Amino acid sequence: MTDHLSLPRKWRPRLFADLIGQGAIARTLSNAISEGRVAPAYLLTGPRGVGKTSTARLLARALNCDKGPTVTPCGECASCREILARGESLDVHEIDGASNRKIENARELIETVRYAPQRDRYRIAIIDEVHMLTTEAFNALLKTLEEPPPHARFILASTELHKIPPTIVSRCQRFGFKALSVAEIQEQLTRVAASEKIPIAPGALALLASAAEGSLRDGLSLLDQAASLAGGDSTIGEADVGAILALVDREMLESVYSSIATGDRAAAIATLGRLLDGGEDPRHIFKELLKLWKTLLLVAAGAPADAAPADRPRFEALARSMPYENLLRGMALAIDADALTRRADDAGLILQMLVLRLAELPRLKSIEDLLAGGGSAARTGPAASPAPGAPAPVPPRPSEGGARILSIVPVEMEREPEPETPRPSDDAAALTRFHQILESRRRIAAAQASLAQSVSVNGDELVFRFGIDKAAAKEALEEPATRKLLGDVVREAFGRALRVVLKTGPPADGDLGQVAREVPGEALSRERASNRAETDPVVRSAMELFRAELTEVKEEEDRG
Repeated sequence: MTDHLSLPRKWRPRLFADLIGQGAIARTLSNAISEGRVAPAYLLTGPRGVGKTSTARLLARALNCDKGPTVTPCGECASCREILARGESLDVHEIDGASNRKIENARELIETVRYAPQRDRYRIAIIDEVHMLTTEAFNALLKTLEEPPPHARFILASTELHKIPPTIVSRCQRFGFKALSVAEIQEQLTRVAASEKIPIAPGALALLASAAEGSLRDGLSLLDQAASLAGGDSTIGEADVGAILALVDREMLESVYSSIATGDRAAAIATLGRLLDGGEDPRHIFKELLKLWKTLLLVAAGAPADAAPADRPRFEALARSMPYENLLRGMALAIDADALTRRADDAGLILQMLVLRLAELPRLKSIEDLLAGGGSAARTGPAASPAPGAPAPVPPRPSEGGARILSIVPVEMEREPEPETPRPSDDAAALTRFHQILESRRRIAAAQASLAQSVSVNGDELVFRFGIDKAAAKEALEEPATRKLLGDVVREAFGRALRVVLKTGPPADGDLGQVAREVPGEALSRERASNRAETDPVVRSAMELFRAELTEVKEEEDRG
């Protein structure tokens, strides 16, 4: 029984032409070797499994081959055979930066490359995962990298460029390797499967290529794993690959999305529940849902997406089922939920909340639609018409943060004043129309106008009278643009032009008695009770202790 050689090792690139997806790097290094412009040090960076270490070994073979330096090393000389078999040779030293990260290891390597090669043309040092070296080890390498011996060459490889000191990067020629696309990985997997006589369906290869996430080495490892499923002449299908990769059921996942797109929250959460009940990891479901959403967003935007050609029509149909703006909002919600899922104990709850929030997207209305006339439709019903001559309704005060003191003290009820003579009914109806039209045009202005203690028609004037504590609302309505809006709304509501008059406090004639008569007796009683509560020692102590404010005074219930 012979030892099995894994597909990633068996299909490691042997020539620069074999590098998949790194054409520019292959051409640059080939030209440098052909023209004798080989640099003293190279830095190869990029994601995992894209060919950095393979390129380092290939470059070492090209420089030390008996027929070289050559772009096409023979693979038969002693140096080529040793590098192909072990990754290093008599004069090529490959070390792992993670396990040889101390300054002693760096000094030992520097001491080794000082001596002339024993057999080959160059002494070559390959340091994989070089970002793992300590600061002291990097400092020891600095001078040697800048001015190495004529016979020495350094090749550094790393997946995390940002962890390498800039002084090291500046002394090397840097090559950035890119992640491979799904199409590039699938093409290579198809070639390998045909050569290795692995019976596998194209759809299964597409799943493997997508699961590789840009790493050809991971794709080959997954194909090697899938090859173990082939029994006799049976073909490996998508279901088999899905079992290996523990993929979320694609149809159920797309069913969750379709329910979200139609706003059917019950169906969406029910389908998600079946996935969770089937034993799927919530974080894995979330990852697959985010991946599907990203693909549909790119398809809707007309951008290239990592999708197999056979799946493209299906993705286009799914993308059309939801407006592009909702896809963008959904992606933002998913990104926020992703950060929460990483630190939450119950990832399933976060996933369910995300699906329910996404299912509300179809119910959203655009600001343009609301401004075009739908603003008043959001109200639960038509505003009740105020009694003729009565003050305009005041909206409830919004809740504010911080502690609040509710004082319960006796309130003296006083005799209600005689009702005023009602205004003509047409003015009351016009005033109601005024508030409705103003709210549909500008809600902020309508809210400020509603804070007036009274609104009355006096000849050719529409008088708004504000309390001293509502002076800020009066000042906001005095802005030129707002005044123009009020004039337009008044003309539309009353059918004639009225001059808008904004007043604060007592009337201009200084008749304080008239002001007192206009104030409701109940309001005066509560004002007196509020004053007594503020001077009460117990209430004052509580307010100072909790840094609170007095917001409301209620009448004490009769307990007798």
